[in-house]
Amino acid sequence: MQKLSIQTIKTTFDFPPYHTNSYLLELKEGIFLFDTGIKNTNTIEYLKKTIETKGKIDGIILSHGHLDHAGCASILADHYNVPIYVSLEEKERIGSNFPERLKIRIEKIRKIAKFFGINNKNLDILEERTNYYKKLLKPIEFCFNIDKLHFSDIEILKLPGHTSGSIGLYFKEDKLLLSGDALLKEGISPFFDPDLLIDSLAIYLQTLINLKNMELTVVLPGHGDKITTPEKIIDTHIKYIEKNQNKIKELIEKNIIISDILEIIFPENQNPLITLSEIIHCLESLRIPILQNLKVLLSE
Repeated sequence: MQKLSIQTIKTTFDFPPYHTNSYLLELKEGIFLFDTGIKNTNTIEYLKKTIETKGKIDGIILSHGHLDHAGCASILADHYNVPIYVSLEEKERIGSNFPERLKIRIEKIRKIAKFFGINNKNLDILEERTNYYKKLLKPIEFCFNIDKLHFSDIEILKLPGHTSGSIGLYFKEDKLLLSGDALLKEGISPFFDPDLLIDSLAIYLQTLINLKNMELTVVLPGHGDKITTPEKIIDTHIKYIEKNQNKIKELIEKNIIISDILEIIFPENQNPLITLSEIIHCLESLRIPILQNLKVLLSE
């Protein structure tokens, strides 16, 4: 059996989460780059320098389509003349309509926040940064469905929740997972998708449960340090979610308005996309009719 060779490449930028972990994989089938970080000169040059210690790469695999993981994939693919592999669900996120899609996404998040009476300063920051974000991913005109890629010793796992099409690579013999943003050491990572209005937190929770039931020794995440106690980290995340959900349900049943609930549960004004995801998940589970009104608003 070939000895496992995975090199971590950490690239940095000036907004949360401030860095991305990419991974250079030496496999029987060739050398592959897993995630690329944002599109900027420093990231591109650092990745090229690291790749060229191996001579070349044979392909790029994306855990999902967010710009901090796919930003310079197109540039590197053109430079090395190699294919990009991504799940079918993620292709639209990174295609030629990326700038317009990002603009519409921010507008929808604004509508949702207004609908719930939320005045979150982080939403203002998010909107201000939209034009900046547009520069951090070069749209990918052509890529292959991840289902076309096959490895002898690696299982490609669907890990929905952070995004609908998130994937990870599971090295069965080593019980090691490249998780993208599906599992992080610090904090949960469901990412509310206003385009679909999917129950992303519930889906994310199921992904955590699925991971807990796997044989895992080490997880290499998209951000932060490697995870050497995955079951403990997963249990911590699940307990955090359940605690918040129970508290949110209790407050809703007391007729506390949504904007006040957010202040109670998230007093530090955390990521609005995560807080909205948790609130909407709770409304779904309680069968609150107001959510149907929101869906109508977003379809207009």
